[in-house]
Amino acid sequence: MDCYHAFYHPSNMTLFITGDVNEDEVFDSVDRHIVSYEKNFRRPEIIMPNEPKEIVKSYRCENSQVSLPVFEIGIKTSIIGTDTVTEMKRSVALKLVMKELFDVGSEVFEKLFSEGLINDSFEYDSSLDTRYGHIVIGGESSDPEKVHDVLVKYIQHRKISGLDAEVFDINKKAFKGSYIRGLNSVKAIDGGFVHSYYKKMNMFDYFDVYDKIDIGFANELLHKEFNLERIALSVIKGQDGG
Repeated sequence: MDCYHAFYHPSNMTLFITGDVNEDEVFDSVDRHIVSYEKNFRRPEIIMPNEPKEIVKSYRCENSQVSLPVFEIGIKTSIIGTDTVTEMKRSVALKLVMKELFDVGSEVFEKLFSEGLINDSFEYDSSLDTRYGHIVIGGESSDPEKVHDVLVKYIQHRKISGLDAEVFDINKKAFKGSYIRGLNSVKAIDGGFVHSYYKKMNMFDYFDVYDKIDIGFANELLHKEFNLERIALSVIKGQDGG
C-alpha cells in the first residue's frame, strides 16, 4: 500500500479532458477532490539506475499452471539520450521493421505457424526510451526453444537481405493512415496526448516524423537494434515440465 499511495497520487497524474464540457465546472470539481489527497503527502525519492548494455542471462525457465508453454524473447536495444523528435523517429521506424519481420503473413510467421510452433497468441512489441529500450516477441508454443532458434536464424538472414522497399512503403502509409484515423476517436486522442506529454513530445509531430523515415534509416535500425548478443528467452512451462 505504501507503493500505491506514493505513486498513484494526483501529483503524478495528468488529466486530459475532451468533449462538450463546462471548463469552469471541471476545474472546480478537480480542485475540490485533489485537496483531500494533498494532505500529509511526501513525494518519494525516485532513483533511476543506469541500465547496463548487457543482459543478465540468456535463458530462464519457470514452472506454473499453464496448459501450453508461454515464452517471451527479449532483445535489449541501444540507449541513446537524444532529442524527442529523434526518439519518435526511432520508435516508429522500429515498429515498421517489426511489422515486416514478424506480422501475420511474414515469412517467419508462416513457417512457425505451419509447423505448429506458434498459434494466434503470437505477438511482438517494442519500447524505446532515453534510458532503456527493448524488443519483445512472445506467445504460446509447444517448443519455445525451437521458436527462439528459428527467429535467431531468421533475424540473421534479414539483417543480410534487408527490408523490402515496396512492403516498407506500404506499411509506412498504413501506419500514418491509421494514426490519422485514430484522431476520430476521443479515447485515442486522450491516450495519445497523455503518452506524448510524459515523453515531452507533441503528438501532432508524428505527422512529420513519418515523412522523415526512409528505408535506409529502417535498415540501420534493423542492423543495430536486433543485436543477437543481447537476446534472452524466458519460458513458463507446466508443472510437469511440458
